Amino acid sequence: MSFWLRIFLAFLIFVSLAEAKPKKPQSAEETAIIEQNISSIKSKISNIDESLSKNIWYKRYSDFTAFGDYKKSIFGELIKVEDVGRVPKVESPFGVFSALSFIKESSVKKDIYETRLSELDKMSNTVKDRNTLNTTLVGLLELKGDSESLKELEKIQAKLDDEGDSLRRLRLEKTEFAKSVEAFNAKTSEESQKLQMDIKYQMMKLLNIVLLLLAIIGLSIFAKVMIKKYSLSNHERAYLLAKTVNIVTIVLVVLILLFSYINDVGYLVTILGFASAGIAIAMKDWFMSLLGWVAIVLGGAVKVGDRVKISSKEGVEVLGDIIDISLLTITMYEEVSLISYQKNKRAGRIIFVPNNYIFTHIFLNYSHSGLTTVWDSVDLMVTFDSDIDEAIRIAMDVSTKHSKTFSKLTDRSVRRMRTKYSIGDISTEPRVFSFIENNGVAISVWYPTHSFSILKTKSLISKELLGAFMASASVKIAFPTTSVVIKEDFKKND
Repeated sequence: MSFWLRIFLAFLIFVSLAEAKPKKPQSAEETAIIEQNISSIKSKISNIDESLSKNIWYKRYSDFTAFGDYKKSIFGELIKVEDVGRVPKVESPFGVFSALSFIKESSVKKDIYETRLSELDKMSNTVKDRNTLNTTLVGLLELKGDSESLKELEKIQAKLDDEGDSLRRLRLEKTEFAKSVEAFNAKTSEESQKLQMDIKYQMMKLLNIVLLLLAIIGLSIFAKVMIKKYSLSNHERAYLLAKTVNIVTIVLVVLILLFSYINDVGYLVTILGFASAGIAIAMKDWFMSLLGWVAIVLGGAVKVGDRVKISSKEGVEVLGDIIDISLLTITMYEEVSLISYQKNKRAGRIIFVPNNYIFTHIFLNYSHSGLTTVWDSVDLMVTFDSDIDEAIRIAMDVSTKHSKTFSKLTDRSVRRMRTKYSIGDISTEPRVFSFIENNGVAISVWYPTHSFSILKTKSLISKELLGAFMASASVKIAFPTTSVVIKEDFKKND
């Protein structure tokens, strides 16, 4: 309380004791001091009213003061403390999530209630301070004693009288709210400590089970490695032994989980969840194919309609068009190609490729991201005494004639792909190279062609290039020859 307020409170006490005595007229200086203090107190009250105008707690309090008994409570749901609720039981690793959720939710509620209690307490103290200032203002107005001051004094006194019951109700509700918050905090703290102990126990139990399962799985892997090592000559026996190891591993995993968590039928889902780990190991190729499907769908490396070539680690090569991608396999139609001509000697078969090949094998995509053209080549050997420049010119003319459309198509496709990949300037015109070989000079013609018509373009260029070389007087085609020399001495002896 300020110095002047203490002075005037003392003065009011003195005045009340000397009520029977006639009041002496106030000097001008005393009147000025009183008016100055009245103005100061009114300013403070105005500041308090302004600070309370946007406060939801004071809004509820002022409504109650205005309407009185029409409202059963001042603050209603603002001071309502919910029950702790159902406390989850931690009897399996899955129960840990419910327990952690309960602890977090209780902590959030605790913070909310404590914040509300702090705001209510702050508002209550502010209202008390305002009432103290109003009481002081009443005393000052009495000292001033003029007609206007007396009228204002009556209004303030009536306001103080009306607010008396509201203040008592405010203190009562604040006290009850504080007790409810304290009880809630005590109850949630107790339950949270119990749940934390249960969580710790379940984590230790889970760790022991995981270590045991890892030991069993490790033994299973070791057994299969030994089976593979010592059964190289008998693949059928190795397969049966490996399957037996897988089955035994799965049974052991299931039994461990059953004896660990089967307290109720409701935990069957939990057991199946843990058993899936053993199933995943026994059927790793199946799961890898599922992951491969996800990688194919999300990665976009290959899609239905693409022409791809797959090279396996065993040396098998397949070229065809993807006609379906399922959860487990990629289905391809084998197309006529150089591979079928040179190696397979057949085509038109339906090929099923596991999706897990996307991780372990090489995929060559002939039509990725709209780039449906590839570079192909035709090689011809000419003799050393041929006009090499003329041969190169002929080769360039022939290749340009048949690949002009594909060069433009390649250029457009490369420009589109620059938005996705870092591709520099690439020449899409045919290229001709010459190399010295043992039997002559190799003329290597490289040209862009559509990936779905590689053999057709190759056949056309080869045919026309051969005809152009044979028609040229300065270019001669080289081919392996054999000369037989018979000496005259051998003829005479015969």
